[in-house]
Amino acid sequence: MTEQVQSPQRKSFFRADTGDRILLVAMVAGFFLVVGLLLLGLNMRRGLNHDEHQFVAGATLVARNSLLPYRDFPYFHVPLLSLIYALLFQSWDRLLLTARVFSVLMAWFTLWLVFAAGFRRRAAPSLRERGTFAALGTLWLASLPIFTYTSGRAWNHDLGVLFLLLAFFIHSDAMLERRSPWWLGASGLLVGLAATTRLSFAVLGLPFLLVIWLYPVYGAGQRWRAALAFVLGAVVGGLPTLALFAADPAAFLFGNVEYVRLNTAYYQSIGATEAMTLWGKLVYFGKLLILQPADGLAVLVLIIALVPLVGTLRGRLPFARNGAPPTPKEESLFRLAFVLLLLAFSLFGALAATPSQPQYFYALFPLIILGIIYALTAWPVHLRINGLRLFIAGALVSILLAIPAYAPGVMTLFQPAEWRPNKLHAQGQWAMNLVGDGPVLTLSPIPVLEGHAAIYPEFATGPFAWRGALGRAGATCGSPPGGAGGSRRVSGKHAPGRGAGRAGQRRRGRRGAVGGLCPPRGYVPVALPDDGTLWLQPQARWGGAIVLGGHDLPRDPVHPGDSFVLTLYLQNKVVHTHNLSILVRLVDDQGHELLRDEGWPYGSPTTSWQPGVVWPDGHEFTVPADAAPGYYRVEVSFYDPADKAHLGDVATIGYLAVTPDAAADAGDDAPALAQYGGAIALRTATVMETAVRAGDTVQVDTTWQALAPIASDLTAFLHVLDREGRLVAQHDGAPDGFVPTSVWMPVLPLEETVAVDLPADLDPGTYRLFLGLYDPETLVRVPVTAGDGAGDTVVPLEAIEVGE
Repeated sequence: MTEQVQSPQRKSFFRADTGDRILLVAMVAGFFLVVGLLLLGLNMRRGLNHDEHQFVAGATLVARNSLLPYRDFPYFHVPLLSLIYALLFQSWDRLLLTARVFSVLMAWFTLWLVFAAGFRRRAAPSLRERGTFAALGTLWLASLPIFTYTSGRAWNHDLGVLFLLLAFFIHSDAMLERRSPWWLGASGLLVGLAATTRLSFAVLGLPFLLVIWLYPVYGAGQRWRAALAFVLGAVVGGLPTLALFAADPAAFLFGNVEYVRLNTAYYQSIGATEAMTLWGKLVYFGKLLILQPADGLAVLVLIIALVPLVGTLRGRLPFARNGAPPTPKEESLFRLAFVLLLLAFSLFGALAATPSQPQYFYALFPLIILGIIYALTAWPVHLRINGLRLFIAGALVSILLAIPAYAPGVMTLFQPAEWRPNKLHAQGQWAMNLVGDGPVLTLSPIPVLEGHAAIYPEFATGPFAWRGALGRAGATCGSPPGGAGGSRRVSGKHAPGRGAGRAGQRRRGRRGAVGGLCPPRGYVPVALPDDGTLWLQPQARWGGAIVLGGHDLPRDPVHPGDSFVLTLYLQNKVVHTHNLSILVRLVDDQGHELLRDEGWPYGSPTTSWQPGVVWPDGHEFTVPADAAPGYYRVEVSFYDPADKAHLGDVATIGYLAVTPDAAADAGDDAPALAQYGGAIALRTATVMETAVRAGDTVQVDTTWQALAPIASDLTAFLHVLDREGRLVAQHDGAPDGFVPTSVWMPVLPLEETVAVDLPADLDPGTYRLFLGLYDPETLVRVPVTAGDGAGDTVVPLEAIEVGE
């Protein structure tokens, strides 16, 4: 009974009464809730980094287009993080937000592990002391400048570090507790996953193997089994990398070996000298520690913490004598020695890339904080209180220095509209309205992909493939990639169109370009919200004087009574001597006008426009309450109000869908006659006259409806075949003569009468009719995926009888 009566600071967590345990759990949960919110706020506020493009864009191509890294698009890292992102992107379309929240969670779990390391130390005699090491160790790591700079971004550092720390704890616990050697397969698995996340972590398998041989806990045979288990686990963890290597070894080696040389050549070509050699990298790391005093302080405290243990660490560590379990001090010394080994190899991995960047040294600092904890808890008893004071002082200094880094994020945290990932998503949605269905050539793919626009897979790495090409081929601003040769020069391997069938992208020429490349000649620059420029291929021209770069028209259906704004991005080319008026009309398939707006362009007469200036011209409309459902064509023209003379031709710039009510947006759920490619339903196809004569016109009334967005403008064909299957007559044309298929929305059916003229000399008899779709650019037919004709490329219709 007397053993259970302890002062509160001496209570073990498991010996504390239930009320104390609940209070402690609540305090720890609240502590980590605050830490998690601080991390989230920090990463919702910071801007987009160019290193994030590769991981997010690569994952998006995997998720949306079933492309594979290396084989179908260039990729300059090992693949695990993008594969995980691809799984997440199946459920969430806010790409950067999803990726950053995932990285924040990985960093948060890393802090949990540091907390656990401090809290579970048997060498710390009191709950208060363990709580101090746990809480302040967590905050110390979170406050380090290298942590606030690196953690939470859509990079591959947080996940790799988490795998490394988990492997360390499992490996050291298995050996300290003399578990079966096969337990070490779990730590090998985690090291393999870390290496599949970031290749520089592959060298960290060596200290894990060294510990097996240096720590005398296993016999010779058990050591071999432990090493085998670890290696087998590492191989299993590396399977994603091995599988993609097997799919295309040359592309994999280019992305992970050859690109490193090209990237170095690029920096050499621009005259970079810092951190380009081994000595330069060490100097760079030293400068980081000096310029970021909190990081340098952590290294200094670790060195101070090691001083009383130098003699012990230099000699043979008195571990597990005579098979006895290690003492608390021996346990701390073992973990400390293990951490120091990992630090040495982590530094080697951090120095592998050229030139060095701050984030490459990120993995060192969780190990440094753990090393401080283990070293101080191994100090002699008479020095222990001084060690705790040293720890508290170092942590508090670092925490105070980190307040300016976290404080702005606290203000942003409760304003989701101001979160940088959400603003980029909104920017992408806005840009998609301007771009339409064409692919965008960009070295900043995340905003484009946020809007579900297509990119060129060759540029999935953001600026890196282009940069590597500069180092390899000396590409210049005068030779941007516009054709096959240019794209080969950009990627160093991947020709355009490789994997294009899987990507499902239109190759009619890029609709737009965003940032990072030379301004495309003849394109119209439109400033993106917050940052960047979208260069748009002209949609319309009026007399060589005014060019339409793009327009912002609702892509979703509107309802009677709704109001909307149409914005036209107009670039002026000449000096105007007359103030032109603009006329905007929305008309149906019969030419009947639904809406109209005309007058001077918004805000300024054309005589005040400067050549080259892009002018946003807004037009506000309200759909009449009695508007008939259907598609309406948007027509734009310019004229001189003095003499009504038109400038150029009337241009069709887009289409607006009107539905009667919100319920109608769900479309028709009735079974269709057939489906083409899973994206188009043929609702009905009725042959108007089945008894005809030679020379007559056969008419088929069709009803079409989109089931999903359609990438290209398809052509419908109606074939007339005789009994032997010979083609005797055909008609080719758009399924709907008014609205091209790329504009169709999954909300409204479209009706069209297809007519085919029979030859005047056609023999009497029975003839079969077949209806299909094809892409006029590739001449590839769209397969019939459901209903009549499923498994073929045509839908059979009712036969006709040609009489005498």
